[in-house]
Amino acid sequence: MVSSGTVDDGAMFKPLVDMHEDTTKIKVETGVGDSKYGIADNYLICKEKGIKPHFEDLKSTQVKGGKRRGIFSSDKFEYDEETDTFICPAGKRLTRRSHDIKRHRIKYVSCKEDCDVCPFRSECTKSKSGVRTVDRLERQKDVDEMRQEAMSQSSKRDLKKRWHLMEGSFADGENQHNLKKARWREHWRVQIQEWMISAVQNVRILIKHTYLDVESGQMVRKSPNYF
Repeated sequence: MVSSGTVDDGAMFKPLVDMHEDTTKIKVETGVGDSKYGIADNYLICKEKGIKPHFEDLKSTQVKGGKRRGIFSSDKFEYDEETDTFICPAGKRLTRRSHDIKRHRIKYVSCKEDCDVCPFRSECTKSKSGVRTVDRLERQKDVDEMRQEAMSQSSKRDLKKRWHLMEGSFADGENQHNLKKARWREHWRVQIQEWMISAVQNVRILIKHTYLDVESGQMVRKSPNYF
């Protein structure tokens, strides 16, 4: 599937699932993808459709770099459902500040007086205001459940397998068939180009792993375990 360059890869997960199921008539049981797919919206789609999300978790990768490097992740804050507050590593509470209805996200904020005297402040926030904020989704429990599956051992095995199969296919398309260079303008023409490249790649795989049986006139697999 080809999309506009302005479309985020993660937003294409549901259309890809729908297209796969419509084409193959087979229900998707497991979705495998890089961190661009490991977002809350896709976890919730997986929850609703009964799909195992074997993605690299975007939230986990963000903690390792950028503005969040060196500070406590939100996982260090314990949610108290009874009081609808978060408890920080220093034992202080963050209270509800706002509710973003469109993004289905609730923001919790610490007390500035608590942060000003906190020994963990440099490890907790880099905000100019000196306070720490933590977000919680309306369906946070469902997202957390799916994130646990995304970080499971079976997920790691599928991601390793994906790297070999999919990234290898992308590299072949780029090196052998100019996959990343559009020969024509307009979306529908580029889609045709991608279909043609995919078809040629599939034919090459068939040639490599099958042979023509002269007596029967049928193509026979060289390696029955390949497909």
